[in-house]
Amino acid sequence: MRVEQFLNDSAARFGARAAVVAGGRHHSYVELDRSSSRVAAALASHGVRRGDRVALFLDNTFEAVVTAFAVLKAGAVAAPIDANSDEAAVAAMLWRTGAVALVTEARLASTAASAMRGSRLVRLVMLCGGDRSTAGGSCLIFEEVAAGIGLGPDVQRPGPASDLAMLFQSTQPDGKPSDEELTHAQVIAAAAVASAGMPKLSSILSLYGVCQLLGAIRAGATLVLETPSIFRRALSSCAEDDAIVPALAG
Repeated sequence: MRVEQFLNDSAARFGARAAVVAGGRHHSYVELDRSSSRVAAALASHGVRRGDRVALFLDNTFEAVVTAFAVLKAGAVAAPIDANSDEAAVAAMLWRTGAVALVTEARLASTAASAMRGSRLVRLVMLCGGDRSTAGGSCLIFEEVAAGIGLGPDVQRPGPASDLAMLFQSTQPDGKPSDEELTHAQVIAAAAVASAGMPKLSSILSLYGVCQLLGAIRAGATLVLETPSIFRRALSSCAEDDAIVPALAG
C-alpha cells in the first residue's frame, strides 16, 4: 500500500466529513482528495516525473497537506523544508535533494526566490496564496490548479510501496545536516506505531507530523492545524465528528 491510498480510501468512506481544519475553515475528505489530484495533474503536466524530488517550503496549512498528497499521487518524492529556514538552508536543501520543483507560499516567496538563484535544477514553482500579477508567467498558482482551472483529467501514477515517498531533514551527531529517505512502506510503518497523542509538532510535514496526519486520515478523524483560541472553536464546531486530532494546537 502507498501513502496516498490512505486518502483515496478515506475519501470514499468519509466523504463530506472534515479532514482538516485550518485558517478557520473546514476542509472535507472529498475536497482534500479532489484538490490533491488536481495539483498532481498540474505537476505531471508541467514535467514532474515519477521519482522526481519536489521541495515543499510551506507553513502548517491545508495547502501543505494537499500538496504533500499531490506530490505522491504524481509519483514524485516530497522533500519538506522547515518554514523557519533561511535562504542558505533552503538553497542547501534544494541542492542536496536535487529538487526539480518547489511549492511555497506568499509569505516565504522572497526567501525561496533568493535560494533558487543558484539552482539550475528547479524548473517549476507553485505559489500558494499569491496572485497571477505577482507570480510571473512560469509560476503555477495553487488556488487555480486546485480548483481545476486549465487542467485536463486528474492523474495518478501508482507504483510499488518500495518507491521513495519523502525526504526528511535531520541532523547528524556532529551537527551536519543530512536527509532521511523513506519509502512508502517505511512511512506507513512509522505511522502505524506513532501515537495520536504526540506532543506539539513544529511542522505537519515533519516525519512525526506526517505520521499523525496519516493516523488521522486512516481513522476518519479531523486534523486541526490551529492556534489555541481557534482550536477551541474548532472543537465545538466539529463535535459531530467521531474524532479530532489536535496535531499543532498549542
